Amino acid sequence: MASLATVNTNDIGKVQGLSGNVTKLMNKVFPLTVSLSADKTVYAKGTTADVTITIKPMRDGNVVVPDSIKVNGAGTSVASTYTAKGVSATTKYTVTVTKDGVSASADLWVSFVNPT
Repeated sequence: MASLATVNTNDIGKVQGLSGNVTKLMNKVFPLTVSLSADKTVYAKGTTADVTITIKPMRDGNVVVPDSIKVNGAGTSVASTYTAKGVSATTKYTVTVTKDGVSASADLWVSFVNPT
């Protein structure tokens, strides 16, 4: 005859609370970070360019796949690159990645200057 285990509902709450505390600790010890890069960030004034930004979200030295990515506040596909088409003026791109309810942001500027 099989024995049945009993579960105290108070124990479930304690485990859930412990799990939340472990998650908070992990986020503190291994914070989510994001770095941005582009092949080119300075262009001649009067030109137009398609700017591709490489997005690298990391935690504990490892690249992670974020749950969401926003560029200048607008949601975009969860991909490692973002391309802005037809850029013709100095623009700041703020990229925010979110993973497991934690967010990290970084900025990248693309500048248009007078050629010398």
